[in-house]
Amino acid sequence: MTILYVSCPLNKLSVIGVDNESGNLLQTLQTIYPIVDPLPEGLLVDNGMTEWMDTTPGGDMLYALTSFWNKAHAMLTAFSIGADGRLIKLGGASVSTEGYQAASGSFSADGSTYVVGHHNCGTITVFSVLEDGPPIVLSTVKPPELTGMMHHPSFQRGNHDTPPTIAPPRAVHHVQYARMVDGTQDADVLLVADCAQDAAIIYSVDDMGHFDDRPLAHVRCQPHASSTTARISSGWMQALFRYSMRYLFKVSPHGFRLRRVALGRTAFPSDATTSNESILYCIGELTNTIQVYKVQQQSSNSRDICIAPEPIQELVVAGHSLAGAKYIGLGVTVISEMQLYEEDRTILVGVRGLAKGWNSKAEMGVRVLKQLIDGRLELGQFIQTPGAVRHFSRRGSELFVGMNAEEYPFVQKYVLEENGLWKFVGQAKVDMDVLCVVPLR
Repeated sequence: MTILYVSCPLNKLSVIGVDNESGNLLQTLQTIYPIVDPLPEGLLVDNGMTEWMDTTPGGDMLYALTSFWNKAHAMLTAFSIGADGRLIKLGGASVSTEGYQAASGSFSADGSTYVVGHHNCGTITVFSVLEDGPPIVLSTVKPPELTGMMHHPSFQRGNHDTPPTIAPPRAVHHVQYARMVDGTQDADVLLVADCAQDAAIIYSVDDMGHFDDRPLAHVRCQPHASSTTARISSGWMQALFRYSMRYLFKVSPHGFRLRRVALGRTAFPSDATTSNESILYCIGELTNTIQVYKVQQQSSNSRDICIAPEPIQELVVAGHSLAGAKYIGLGVTVISEMQLYEEDRTILVGVRGLAKGWNSKAEMGVRVLKQLIDGRLELGQFIQTPGAVRHFSRRGSELFVGMNAEEYPFVQKYVLEENGLWKFVGQAKVDMDVLCVVPLR
């Protein structure tokens, strides 16, 4: 039996067991509802949404991030994982993340620190991980206002209904510890995706997982010439969607809307005349594209790096089946999650589609991208799913995909075959709109 942790747009998570072969639901081992208890003052139990979870590198603990939009700080709840996969809350109470709408988190390689990024205020919070209790806040920092950057105008006023006192023009949608090629050595860094400034930022990280609040390098992601074809439309609805984002979620309809970042590397052979270097990948949810940048070493000093200002590649990830089509129904395609896997040099990107009514069409599933030796990408398999994909997790040759749709409350399982293609094997009905799915390590 495989143990999965599944969360939804509530203050709730479930521990489920699925069949190793078929992926079908065997049993719900545990439901934790509410996760955050006691709640922040003035909130109801259903005000929260748990959109991110992580297990420690050792697989002995799980962290869950529950947010309350702008009504209260997000909360981090730490659990120990029992021998049967069930969860035991550490410390009895959740702790504040010191920011609004915790969108993602990441453990350092040694599991000693945990970093959280906040979408609605731009705060980045670093925690010290304790084995027998809730984590402790070490520091908080916000990305700088980058010189020469154009902010989305509405972020100057705040994100959605954010009070002006907590609304600097930053919105951290993704944070991730990563390893960067540094000559013949590797260096630890922190990647940050600031969608308010459409900026991908790299910070240096020390041996303890702490990072300097002065970035090593940054780049502004923006639609380039190829993006005129990247704005794949399923009729008038896709264009309307981009402009509605400006008023509902305070982003520019002409922006990139940086959502996720990942750090890979070139793979030239050891006898090649070209040395290997780091490659930065950035996905934009308003353009449905991925941009590929070189991270260049300026000198022998590992801190002296820059990101090339222009991408070496911009690739349309979603919407290929809709290109040139004239659909008049309600259809929108938006990319969401991105994860890079060094073991087979692939990148997986989640695609959230919405299609309603007659003559509507949208893509929903997971796109596979293959890394070439120079870091560029080529399109691979498109794993089509019946519902929109907000999150997925890979464990070796197994892939678990959560449906971000109430009408398809499933987690689907796929296995990687010898021919390099993912094969659907079954699904577990979890009776929830899945925001995050994490397998037990």
